[in-house]
Amino acid sequence: MSDGLQTSRSGSGNAFKRLAWQSMLYTVANGLSKAAGLFLVKIQMDPTLIPTDQYGLIAILTAVVGIGGPILTLSLPLALMHILSTTRDPDRDAAAFTTFAFVLGLVVTVGGVCIWQAEAIGAWLFDNETAGVDPGLYGSLGLAVVLATAFEALSHLGYVLAQIRERVVFYSATLLSRFAVVIGANIVLVVWLGKGLEGALWALALAGAAGALVMNSYLLATTTWRIDLGVFRRMVRYSAPLMINSLAIPFLYAGDRLLMEELAPAITLSIYDMAAKLAGVLNVIVVQGFQSAFNAIGLKEHGATGGGALHRRTFRHYVVFGGGFALGLSLFAGDALALLLDKDGQALLAAEPYVFPLALGLVGYGLFIIASNILLAREKTRTISLVVVTSALLNLGLNVVLIPTMGAMGASLATLVSYTVLAVGAGVAAQQSEGIRFRWEHLGGVVLVVCLLYAASRPVLEWALVPRLAALAGLMALYPFGVLLVRVYAWSEVMRGADLVRNRIEQRRRR
Repeated sequence: MSDGLQTSRSGSGNAFKRLAWQSMLYTVANGLSKAAGLFLVKIQMDPTLIPTDQYGLIAILTAVVGIGGPILTLSLPLALMHILSTTRDPDRDAAAFTTFAFVLGLVVTVGGVCIWQAEAIGAWLFDNETAGVDPGLYGSLGLAVVLATAFEALSHLGYVLAQIRERVVFYSATLLSRFAVVIGANIVLVVWLGKGLEGALWALALAGAAGALVMNSYLLATTTWRIDLGVFRRMVRYSAPLMINSLAIPFLYAGDRLLMEELAPAITLSIYDMAAKLAGVLNVIVVQGFQSAFNAIGLKEHGATGGGALHRRTFRHYVVFGGGFALGLSLFAGDALALLLDKDGQALLAAEPYVFPLALGLVGYGLFIIASNILLAREKTRTISLVVVTSALLNLGLNVVLIPTMGAMGASLATLVSYTVLAVGAGVAAQQSEGIRFRWEHLGGVVLVVCLLYAASRPVLEWALVPRLAALAGLMALYPFGVLLVRVYAWSEVMRGADLVRNRIEQRRRR
């Protein structure tokens, strides 16, 4: 089998090339998914198909699935990734099937009970008077949530195996196929059959079923069908401190929307969810693609070299690329919304100012991925849990205080602060563990440049379309010069990079 540890072929340089290449492939797949998702947004934001006040409730399923799916796996996918990437455990060939058997049994047991209580679950999630959900649909909506959560849990292990084996094309193709099912099911259920909110949620459940079918077939076809309780006990010891993260991390990402459903009107939830979706473009294009590649390559490289050289090198490049993407997304958020929304959805134009803090927060989550990868390799899972739980509790407290007084902006600022604490806490812990130092001054410099350019864009928003877009593009073009000005990159590095690109182009021409 190809589960085993792949050592660095020529040091961290080769690992960085693999990371860059695979991140690009994952990003292309995520980008295509997001582009296709614009079509989905047009369907779900059509008030003749789904009432505007119910649009935000679609996010509830995503939030519950994001929280419930990882909980049902008990963080064992991370333990599986660790044992297959950083160890030479003689029993690791049985780790994948052993984990699958346990997760399957847990999902069937818990899922059976939840299916029995589907109507009560639906009432708990969707009993929002201002959204006007028909109580007669609670059972169907609750069942869709339960099944989607179960399928999410069952698909995790297959995705982890694909990451470990660096099967980027297969992973990406499955992701795109799953999204194609979402769109197709929305066309049938929402547009043709007029099922509204119910159809949108069942479309997501059907997509989860398709993903679970493909990934579990892959797992079962490529692993040894053997259960080993010894390796399972070692995995449980590793993952036990991380189990609480299964609740805390998804809450950091989506808990604000769950709280907003209780603390604010339904239209505020819809506006905020629209902002989160726009900011989520950064998550899809930058963070998820990077995370998919780095989770496995970072662990393998650490296992091969026993150090964090790759992690330190990646920190700087991620800060620059992530900061630039957050800036561009925030500068053009208003025009993107105007393009997406028709006259019946104009209320959601109010989402524009919330994109910037949410996007910056997601950049912080990417830095957490880099730092926590070192802690995972060092088996410091308790430290990770401490950082995550602290950030989640801070997020909870800030949302409870700020949403009633500041509405969606309060939730946005709470997210930014919480992700900052998450990134810095994990980064400091990783430095102490590994004896390295991340270049925090690079992060500070990039954030300064991004904030100044974003602040300069605010008066421009009142201009006419053509001069506004020209001015925003000009501000975006200043970003690379700002990065050079704060000395995150040196001009000599830029020139070396340009020479390298020219040389490679020349080499290909000669071929």
